[in-house]
Parts: sequence; structure tokens; C-alpha cells
Amino acid sequence: MEPLKIFVSYSHDSDEHKEWVYKLSCDLMRNAGVEVLLDQWDLELGSNLPRFMQDGLSSADRVIVVCTDSYNEKSNLAKGGAGYEGSILTAELFRQQDSNKYIPLIRSVSGEMKVPRCLDGRVYTDFSKDEDYQRRFLELKHELYGVPLKPKPPRGRNPFEVESRPKMNLETDEYFGMVFGQSFPGIRGAETFTDPEIATARLSHFLKGPFEFQDGTPFWWWRDGNLHIYRFIQTGPSSVLMNNDELNIREISVVHSNADYRKFIYVECSPSTETGVNSVDYEWHKDTFGYVSEEFAIYDGEYINSTAADDGAIIIDGKPVPLTGEVKRRCRYLTPYNFVIAANHSCINNLDFDKQLVDLLGGMLSGKYVLKDLISAVDQLPKPERHYR
Repeated sequence: MEPLKIFVSYSHDSDEHKEWVYKLSCDLMRNAGVEVLLDQWDLELGSNLPRFMQDGLSSADRVIVVCTDSYNEKSNLAKGGAGYEGSILTAELFRQQDSNKYIPLIRSVSGEMKVPRCLDGRVYTDFSKDEDYQRRFLELKHELYGVPLKPKPPRGRNPFEVESRPKMNLETDEYFGMVFGQSFPGIRGAETFTDPEIATARLSHFLKGPFEFQDGTPFWWWRDGNLHIYRFIQTGPSSVLMNNDELNIREISVVHSNADYRKFIYVECSPSTETGVNSVDYEWHKDTFGYVSEEFAIYDGEYINSTAADDGAIIIDGKPVPLTGEVKRRCRYLTPYNFVIAANHSCINNLDFDKQLVDLLGGMLSGKYVLKDLISAVDQLPKPERHYR
């Protein structure tokens, strides 16, 4: 996959400002995975500066316009390189007024007008304060990839409307295959998403529901046990709530096959922080399962022991108090954890494969196996019969 190409437009106000633009461009290359077009490393002595500007502005996927008092003045008065770039920018925006290709970035502007006239009315990001740099850089990274830092939540169902679920023949997993293709278009074979935020956003798009139909449940996950997915909520840039499990997504691998029943997603998670309400036997969990998990509950915004939730009461000031409100069951994984997501009718939904799958997933966490070993094992599974768990 070709990286995003970013052109940085700025004016040479001072050596200090040039150095700041250089640092921003380096951070974009190293920490955002984009290809930056910058005169400081792309131009040699004697190079054609106007051609570089014109080619860079036209070929880039996005253009970051670093706005300062000097840049805005030169752009408005068509002076120097900033003025030349501003004229190209103005012409393109005139042709495509809905374009969001140009991102105004405020660095050092004292006047009331924060951006040049050609970008007036455009939403900008403000990098004026150095102490806000990391937060603004994170916002910029999300913007470049079109991944909302604060994703819009799914719209709930009208509580006064009688629910009508679509009918679909899940024997051929038409719905699973359709959503798989729409969420991961263009993938053939296997592709891994190693950026946790991008991986989480793509997985959330895939599992946006609905999760239940009148004739079955299309999405299932496999690890030690098997269960259909009935809830998937993104709770942070790389954290989700799947059923009752709190997960920190580290990466996902999307495995596309010509047959829907062989398609699956491998998910790997980073450890979560222990709540402190349980005494967790790390050694026993690790020896038994290959990972360590913690079950607990949330009551009135506080963590409580899962056994107290089972008994329906907690101890306050030495006295048992009944749990009269909602108790939310949760599970966290305190060591790296992994699992696979596949269709209800997947060939993975096979009792004879359960033990091998556990061994493979545990081996992938320890480094004994890799993704291609899991893919090879799934490819050898027989085509499923009309069977549901």
C-alpha cells in the first residue's frame, strides 16, 4: 500500500522557524508513516523551485500549510514562494470548493486573520503553543488518515419502535461476507494493520452491527471457548469493549479467502492494567491458559470483586450492603492476548479444531508460530456442513 504523500507549504521566516518545520516533517515521516515532500531535503542547489512547488502541490494527497504572519502576508500579496503556492492553491480551491486537501496549521500568527485569504473559512489546527505539540500532532495524524479521534457513536434504536431485524440466509454467510468486503476492500490474501488506532477503527467499522438476526448470529470469536459477538463498542483510540471483555487492540490481520467460510480476522491485544480488587494468580493462569485474565464487575462507577457481584452484595464499613443497581460484568487480560473472529458458518467452527487452535494461538503469543501457520491450518479444514454451535 502506497503511503500518503504530504506536501508542506511554509515560508522561510527564520532559521528557528525552518528548524520547527523540519522537526514536524520528521515526526510525520517517523510517527505517522507518511511520505513528506519538503524543500529542505528534496531540493538541491540549482533545483527548479517553482516546478517543485507546482509538482508537489498537485501530486500530494494532502497539503499542510504552515501559517505565520509572514506566510499569510506573502500569500495575500502574491510575493515569493508562499505567494506562488497561494496562487496555485487558490485556483484549485476555486475548481473544487469542497476539497479538504489543504490543512491550515497555525504556528505564529498575531493578527486577527489566522490564515491567508485563499483559506479563509477553512477549519485549522493550532500549533502555536509548544506545550500542546503532542496533542495537536495526534489530532493531525488522525486527520491525515481520516480516523476520528473522537468517533461518532452508533445511533441507538428508537425505544418506541418495534424492532424489525433483517432476514438473511446465514448458511452461506452472505451478511458476513458483504460486511467483510466493505470493511476491508481490496485485500486478497492477508494484510496486517500494525497501527493500533487504525486497526481498532477498521475493526470497529467491521463490527458495527447488527449482531443478531431472526435466524442466527453472523459474528463469532474463538479462543479457549467460542461465543457469538453481541456487542462491540470502541471506548478509546485503540480500546474496545467486546461483549464483556475490555481489550486494548495492538494489531489485526485480515485474511481474505475466495470462500466466506475461510475468511477470518486475527486480533492481538496488549495487556491491561490490573484493577486491584482481585488476587490474581499469574503463574496458574499462565500455565493453564497461556495468558492471564481478571474477571471483575463495575457497580456505581467502582470496581468490585466478581465473587461479590455473584453474591449480590458488597462490604461497606464492615457491613454487607445489597447491590440494588446495575452490575456490569467485565474481563481484562493482564498479559498479551489473541483470538480470531470468523463467520458463524466458518470452517473454524469445528470441534475437532478447537485444541489445535488453542495451541496455535498460544504459540503465536510465544513466538513459536506465526500468522502463516494459522492460515495454513485453516486452509486444511473441511468445508463446513449445515451446522451451528
